[in-house]
Amino acid sequence: MAGVAMRIRSELRTHRRAIVALALLVGIAGGVVLAATAGARRTSSSFTRLIARNHVADVLVNPDAGTDSALKPIAVARLPQVVDATDVNGVSMTTLTKQGYPDLPNSAVVLASSDPSTLINVPRVFEGRRADPRRATEAMIDVTYAAKTGLKAGSELTLYWPRDIQHAAISPAQGPPPSLKAYPFRVAGVVVDPFTVSSDEGFQSGYIFLTAAFWKQHPETSAGYWGEAVRLRRGAADIPAFRQAVEQLVPDESIAFQTLPVTRDKTQRAIRPYADALAFFAFAVAVAGLLLVGQSLSRQLFVDSSDHPVLYAIGFTRSQLFALGMLRAAMVGITGAAIACGIGAAASALFPIGPGRLAEPTPGPMIDGSVLLLGAAAVIVVVLLLAVAPAWRGALAVDAAGESSPSVSRVAGALARSGAPAPAIVGIRLAMEPGRGRTAVPVRTTIGAAAIGIASVLAALTFGTGLTHLANTPRLYGWNWNVLVETPGEGPGPAQAGLRSIEAVLANDRLVGGWTRASISEVILNGRSVVSVGIETVKGRVHPTLAAGRIPRSDDEVALGSVTMRHLGVSLGDTVAATYGPVSRTMKIVGRVVLPGLGNYPGADKTALGEGAVLTRRTALELGPGFGVSLFVQFRPGVTVAYAARELQPKFDALPVPVGGDTPTLSRVRRPSDVQNYERVRATPIALAAVLGLLALAAVAHVLGAAVRRRARDLAVLKTLGMIRRQVRSTVAWQASAVALVALSIGVPTGVAAGRWAWSAFATQLGTVAEPRVPAAVVAASIPLVLVACNVVAAFPGRRAAKTAPALVLRSE
Repeated sequence: MAGVAMRIRSELRTHRRAIVALALLVGIAGGVVLAATAGARRTSSSFTRLIARNHVADVLVNPDAGTDSALKPIAVARLPQVVDATDVNGVSMTTLTKQGYPDLPNSAVVLASSDPSTLINVPRVFEGRRADPRRATEAMIDVTYAAKTGLKAGSELTLYWPRDIQHAAISPAQGPPPSLKAYPFRVAGVVVDPFTVSSDEGFQSGYIFLTAAFWKQHPETSAGYWGEAVRLRRGAADIPAFRQAVEQLVPDESIAFQTLPVTRDKTQRAIRPYADALAFFAFAVAVAGLLLVGQSLSRQLFVDSSDHPVLYAIGFTRSQLFALGMLRAAMVGITGAAIACGIGAAASALFPIGPGRLAEPTPGPMIDGSVLLLGAAAVIVVVLLLAVAPAWRGALAVDAAGESSPSVSRVAGALARSGAPAPAIVGIRLAMEPGRGRTAVPVRTTIGAAAIGIASVLAALTFGTGLTHLANTPRLYGWNWNVLVETPGEGPGPAQAGLRSIEAVLANDRLVGGWTRASISEVILNGRSVVSVGIETVKGRVHPTLAAGRIPRSDDEVALGSVTMRHLGVSLGDTVAATYGPVSRTMKIVGRVVLPGLGNYPGADKTALGEGAVLTRRTALELGPGFGVSLFVQFRPGVTVAYAARELQPKFDALPVPVGGDTPTLSRVRRPSDVQNYERVRATPIALAAVLGLLALAAVAHVLGAAVRRRARDLAVLKTLGMIRRQVRSTVAWQASAVALVALSIGVPTGVAAGRWAWSAFATQLGTVAEPRVPAAVVAASIPLVLVACNVVAAFPGRRAAKTAPALVLRSE
């Protein structure tokens, strides 16, 4: 092997630029793949690491009666499942409008801890620092409130306390501003509450966190509600027993629970689109890198093998020539792997992205050693594997003895027999016949790469069309009505009177086509807590979107989301056991539904895409607590939501009976957090399509350039026989068009079918209705666009071929 080593040292001096260029190509492609892969892993794991680092509570307990509840924090803390607990108090404070009135619609949820030493559910500091629990004038705000107000760490914040905020005038039409007391604060830091990393529309008011010192000095600011953050001995395994124990403490009250497993699942669904986008990007770049590096490496090894006949003549064996080619590839692979690791490590500070960046407990650079080490090894192995075939061919190409007869294109033969123009015949032969020896061109690989590129582009665009259709179609994510009217109409007295007055408005309004009463509750199904919606149709048929089966009609029927079905291990027609205290009932699953993000307030579990249950309203209130009534309102056909809302809201404002002190409001479409996050990354399929389209175009450009260079002799002979420059350019154009047409015939149907299948599988997994959409205009435009693009690319090698000087090319003959 001394001769091989000597030859390698010689090539390091004479071919180092080519080796460095290939290594840079490998390193850049590999580095991007490693960075995106590590970023996807870090993004995906961010919330799990936040839970472990910040001692996130397993359960938040929220009595619906607030400070009037008979449930006491000390009783919750003493339950046998509890290992640690702390209570957080609602504070009745607000900012002001420009006119000096309490800005209740835009106020944040203000909370004050009562324990200065608590380590439960500690917010993650995004900017600045945590507030000192000993200082009453320091506060923290969450990222949602910071984004809404423009406040940051170090900003001044003034909150106001009206003595009776529930009856305070909030506009000139209601009277003069109430007597207000100002409380100045300095924002110590902007933080991320683990339970609000991902929020549905309608529950994004933001939070302000005050200190234990403030609560101690100003207990008069209580807003009438409180919550208990609890850590359990066995984590999620203790939640059912803990929940039952709390409900037994106050059997006549409604208690809301926000549980970590539900929050974790919801947050992971919010993070998943960004992690998937990075993973898909890594995949696209990996595919592009494989094809481009493979072609470049094959071409370089072919050029390097031009000296093999001489080396073979002076004593090199074919095994040594093969080893020589593999050593060249090894140098490229090792150098490229080192560059890739450097890029991957340097890019780690850019991740996570999306909600994962909010949840990341240790922002900044973080080297993922497993990805970099395995990735470096993979880069070296892949480069060596890509080099095996061209290195072996180079070792065998030391004489013409082993060359096989070239294949002949049947299409070109048929055109020749039909009397087609010479440029068409020659161009199609160049496109379909790989040639042999030094004139060999990877035409099959190029057509395959172009077909894969076209199929991938159309699959990505078809998937993206499905994603856009989901985001723009409320029915697909469960919002199967026009507006939602929220009212605390569950209790007796004024609440019921208020509900009746609202329904009287709806009954007498000509724009309303129907409405349904809906109560948010929670039901225990097969031992698992499921957020439920109890519905009672008043007029028309207004209910959540039905994906299969039917809506429950009797008290022993239930419809479930597809994800909930998977969690419970049931399907349509099966039965589930529903329990609530001493009440137990067997219920039959009669439907599969899609629910938007429905809940009674921010600090409680909510329904989500594919998650939740629909029952009759009477059953929901028998099998779980009631948290107020919402009305699903559907307008008559042809009535726009904007027009109807403008007509209805003044009627609600003029109601003589107050509803819990609040005027009922019309809530338009609220997208679940899943849909919001997928909508934010719906440009990803377009970016992938662009990358893969450039890949396909690069493959075509490479083969056209290689064909002109390697078949210069054939073109020179044709020019000698009388072919003019225009005909030579036309020959290359025919070659490009033939490649494009064959690739289109394979790629278009494959891509559309793959995109429809991918979207249907994704939508089903997500828990929504699968309605794939084919971008017909894009598919129709793809044929001329691909043809034009290929011919544009062909113009440059075509011009070079037309300028070929036959005498210079053929003088060696």
